[in-house]
Amino acid sequence: MKIAAPAPLRKFKRFVDVQTACRRLLSNTDLLTPKQRDLVNGVAKIVSLDDEMYGRRPEHYFQVGLSAIENINDVLAAAGVGRSIKRILDFPCGHGRVLRYLRQQFPAAEIYAGVIDTGAVAFCEEAFGAIGIKSDTDFRKVALDRKFDLIWCGSLITHLQEEPTLQLFEFLSSHVDRRGVLVITTHGSFATQLMVQKSHKYGLTEEAARSIAAAYAATGYGYAHYPGRTDYGIAAVSPDWIRAYFRRKEGWKEIYCKEHGWDDHQDVIAFARQD
Repeated sequence: MKIAAPAPLRKFKRFVDVQTACRRLLSNTDLLTPKQRDLVNGVAKIVSLDDEMYGRRPEHYFQVGLSAIENINDVLAAAGVGRSIKRILDFPCGHGRVLRYLRQQFPAAEIYAGVIDTGAVAFCEEAFGAIGIKSDTDFRKVALDRKFDLIWCGSLITHLQEEPTLQLFEFLSSHVDRRGVLVITTHGSFATQLMVQKSHKYGLTEEAARSIAAAYAATGYGYAHYPGRTDYGIAAVSPDWIRAYFRRKEGWKEIYCKEHGWDDHQDVIAFARQD
C-alpha cells in the first residue's frame, strides 16, 4: 500500500521564499482573525518545487489551505468527533496545500495521502510524515485496507464525469469508519454563475462552460472535457445530487453544507457515518 519515493526527490522551495509569502499574508491585518493568524504562523513553511498551485499566487496558497481546515473544524464540531481523530485520508492530497494544516491540527494522527502524481505523494511523505497510497484513474483499483475518522476530498469531483464520481463515492464511503466523517467539495451554483457570466472560464471554451451550466440547472450535474482531453475536465455538481446518492445508502447523515464555503468558491458538504 505504501509507495516508494521516486529518487531523488526534488528540493523544497527555498524556506525564505515561503516565509516571505506568509509574511505578506500575515501583514494584512484586516484579512485574518487572530485565530487564523495563529494557524498560518504554525503551519509548515515548505513547498514542493513542482507545486503549480503555489507558483500562481503564493499568499493565496496558504489562504486556501486555511479555508479548508476551518471548514473541516466546523464539520468535526457538527459531528462531535473533533478530539477523536486518529486516522485521516487526504484524497487527492496534491503537494500538501491542505495536508499541512491537517498535520498541524492533528499532530499525532496517521495521515494517508493519495493522488495520481507519485512525486506529489512522495513529497507529502517526506515533508509532512504522511503515509502514501497509490491512486488510479479507476477508483475501483485503489487498494486501501484502512478506514478513517476523517476523509477530506477537496476539488476532485470538480474534474470528473458522473460515472467516475459514483465510483469515487463508493470508494470513499467504504473507507469511513464508524462515526467518521466524509468532507467533499464541488463546483456549485456560484461556479456555474461565473461560467455563464464569463468571469471564470476554468480553462474551457465558452460553449463548454455554457453546456456545464445548462446541465447543472437541469440535472444537478454538468461536465465538459478540457480542450484536447477526453478523460478529464470540469464538473459542477449540486448538493442535491450528492444528497441523493447518500440517501440511497444506509447509515449516513448530512451534517454540514456551506455553499461556496471553500475559499469563497467551492461548495463544501459533509456526511457522518452513523453507528
